[in-house]
Amino acid sequence: MFITPAEFDRLVARIVADLDLRMISDDRYVYVTHDAQVDPARTERCIWLQRPQTVAQTLYLVQHGLGESPADVARLFDRARRRWRPFVSRPVRATNIVHGGSHSYRDLAFTSGALALYESGWAWRQEGVANVAYEPDATAAAPAPMSTE
Repeated sequence: MFITPAEFDRLVARIVADLDLRMISDDRYVYVTHDAQVDPARTERCIWLQRPQTVAQTLYLVQHGLGESPADVARLFDRARRRWRPFVSRPVRATNIVHGGSHSYRDLAFTSGALALYESGWAWRQEGVANVAYEPDATAAAPAPMSTE
């Protein structure tokens, strides 16, 4: 997902409040869980979300997923995704800037803030992948803005 740091913070706060979750974070990731007794050193029972990175007018793809994926954490992930679904649009087009091939990915999404950055000249990239550039697919609708509440 391409999302700005401010949108990310609002999204995480909304998910934590709406689903009555516990949040654990470090410099790179935010972990959310319904398990009040989870040890912050053991995040396998959590949903993890990589914090958005912005460097030199480049917004990096936010990775997210599950720890060991017990069924209850997988259900929690589905509930969390439903909270962010209204604020993202799909698909995202990835283009190999060396060879020119491109493909649209429905599993990649972007927010209105990420779209505004892209439209103002920022690049969308994936950390560690220098030969692929991303952009909103021509078929993607503009996402709804995320409220500041």
